[in-house]
Amino acid sequence: MATAPDAVLTFQSKFARDDVEGELACFSQRFREQSGGLSLQGYATLRDRFLAPLGGFGRCVLRRNSLDDNLVAVEGGDGLHLRLVYSLFGNAFEVAAAAEARFTFPDPDGVATGAPFTPRDVSLEPRGASPPRRLVVHWNMPAEAARRLVATGLAWAEVGNEWRLEGLTPLEETPKEGEPAAVPAAAGAVRVVSRAPLPVREIGSSFGSVRLRVELELGDAAACMRALPDGTLLVAGGADAPRLRWESGESSSTGAADPR
Repeated sequence: MATAPDAVLTFQSKFARDDVEGELACFSQRFREQSGGLSLQGYATLRDRFLAPLGGFGRCVLRRNSLDDNLVAVEGGDGLHLRLVYSLFGNAFEVAAAAEARFTFPDPDGVATGAPFTPRDVSLEPRGASPPRRLVVHWNMPAEAARRLVATGLAWAEVGNEWRLEGLTPLEETPKEGEPAAVPAAAGAVRVVSRAPLPVREIGSSFGSVRLRVELELGDAAACMRALPDGTLLVAGGADAPRLRWESGESSSTGAADPR
């Protein structure tokens, strides 16, 4: 999601439709891992506890009234974390949001698809080099689709920051309502890093799922990758962080579709 309120509103729309899988997708990978590697089944159990601060009335309002009109405060300016304060009929709560990077690529039918961007799935190589020369991404796909990508390579790939949710906390007092501070976007303009073939390799398979690998040359965009203490990688630049895009030579000549 481009902004933290976008993440909240997306969660709200999924909640209104009882789309539990869609709700889970609104949370950061860090939140899921800190919750014990949160699975869909695990979230279904955690869901009631997560929403408990809203109470029954708050849940009813969450299903029916857009929170877009209830944002009363925005705090945090490091480009990585935000605290959003909402007020529902005199009951206030804060939502913690964090920026995290996301890898996006076209599936074999050209549909933009996302893959996790966690320390076990991505790395900068050569390891320890400063600056690194390439970003390596691993991900899993169903075997048939994965092998089609291996045969054709990627038409394009992007890495950019998005906002995800990390927590919900009730507040004892409702802050004075006023114009909330401007909400930063997670990523700035697209920066095309290179136009070169993007071959995909199969590096393993299990139970109908194939693990893929792509190497993305960074060139002078190496300074745009930031490693956090926990090993998480982000696109650097705070609120002005670009979306880094790689295009194959073929896609650059024919005009690749925008993944959004």
